[in-house]
Amino acid sequence: MQFFKRGIEGLEESKRLNDIKLLDQISAMFVELDSNDNVVAVNENTCQVLGYSKSEIIGENWFAKFVPQVGTSQNHFPSTHMETSFEKYVLTKSGEKRLVSWRKTEVQHDGYVHLICVGEDITTHDNYLLTLHKIASTLLNGKDSIPYEPFVKLIAEAANANNTYIFVIKASEDGELRTKKICEWGSGTFIYNEEEKIGLQDLHMNLFKGDLVQKLLSGEVINMRTSAFPEKDQVFFKEFSIKAILVIPIIVDGNFFGFIGFDNRVNDREWTNSEIEFLKASVKNLEQKIHSFKGDEALRNENARFQTTMDAVEVIILISDFDSNKIIYGNSFAYRQLGLIIEKTSAEILKRNTEFPKEFYDKEHLIINETPTDVKEFEVVNEKEGKYYSCQIKAIKWTNGEWVRLETIIDVTDKKIAQNRVKESEAKFKKLSAISVEGIMIHDHGVIVETNQAFLNLMGYSYEEVLGQNIITLAAHPSSHSLIYKMMKIGSPKPYEIVGLTKTGIQLPLELFARS
Repeated sequence: MQFFKRGIEGLEESKRLNDIKLLDQISAMFVELDSNDNVVAVNENTCQVLGYSKSEIIGENWFAKFVPQVGTSQNHFPSTHMETSFEKYVLTKSGEKRLVSWRKTEVQHDGYVHLICVGEDITTHDNYLLTLHKIASTLLNGKDSIPYEPFVKLIAEAANANNTYIFVIKASEDGELRTKKICEWGSGTFIYNEEEKIGLQDLHMNLFKGDLVQKLLSGEVINMRTSAFPEKDQVFFKEFSIKAILVIPIIVDGNFFGFIGFDNRVNDREWTNSEIEFLKASVKNLEQKIHSFKGDEALRNENARFQTTMDAVEVIILISDFDSNKIIYGNSFAYRQLGLIIEKTSAEILKRNTEFPKEFYDKEHLIINETPTDVKEFEVVNEKEGKYYSCQIKAIKWTNGEWVRLETIIDVTDKKIAQNRVKESEAKFKKLSAISVEGIMIHDHGVIVETNQAFLNLMGYSYEEVLGQNIITLAAHPSSHSLIYKMMKIGSPKPYEIVGLTKTGIQLPLELFARS
């Protein structure tokens, strides 16, 4: 979130971003809306997430076209007086809903208020860590061979791709670079090139543009729309209807070993930076496994692989012993957040007075018939410091073959406090509105989200009938609409009179008083 903080704080009117090339360098979504919620500017990362070109986005109403209409809370960003950090879904060109973590600010531009929003696609973040756990466990358990197929299946299910495949170098007498397909996953199954479902064949790498192959050999990732390739290369992609590809090299002992590829065949959406970082971390697991499988120092290499992967994740990750409950490993993020942790228990480092519940912690609950159970989730409260932690625990095999606990801990204090404040505010409103003789409504950009019984009695509606409705069209006579819009726009704190309209069509004088 430091990036968002810097991005938001740096967006001042005097330093307004006017170079679209600069926006395209931002590794997050950037959206600028005018006072009518129409899109003024977006960057390339936003286009990648949504699957639209800039020309298809700019000028469109953001909430009408790019936000799922599944509830009133989805129809607008929070208002000026509410939080500046929040999570909202966006709707992609293919109809997929993706969750984005936003930070917003308002700026003055040409006399009007514009909304600047910087966001990160976090749709799959919740699944990334669990997938990394599964990949680590799968590769650790592959003792007699490299488990390519289980690895490809796991990574394919989290990669947001249509097909996923691994190719490795094979011997070639002509001295040219040829690769052999190890496995391919697509449409929920492995593809072995049977007649009814032809997959990719072994590849002659020299058929493709030379500088791209050289980038791959040097360890660079290729993330491109196939329309950007030379015409002769596009013949190959068109044969399989491939519109975008992501190719991550597999480097073992400093040498090119092969690659894992992902393709999109429905649209030409490229992969985001966060997706690529997750996939690179997953491939790093595979590289270390190949290295340890080929070498004599398997234990040291497995530890290095695990350490590299876990240190890349900014979540507290611990390994603890089942018998003593003491921590035997922690990633670098855990040390930065909690200090010295080895030989302590999780309860101690989180300053909990008692040990964790047995059903979440004991070996008999985490391993059944030598098979680990699903991830156990629970919340820990540090009452002394007012801290809240979300914990996940799962049994895995450690590098020495023994069962240990893999624990992931996330500090959710800020989120918990915000939730509690919302609950307190709701309780206060309901208590006040129950005894008030005046009609009270709470709205979000004009959409009613809460009201009291006095308003319902006055206007003749039921509670269910008013929720989600536009406050102006529901309760005001058309002759008063322009006045209300004007007063809402200037945020007038003074009461003013309008003509109201009840459910049965009766006109009556109303005095409105608005407060944020």
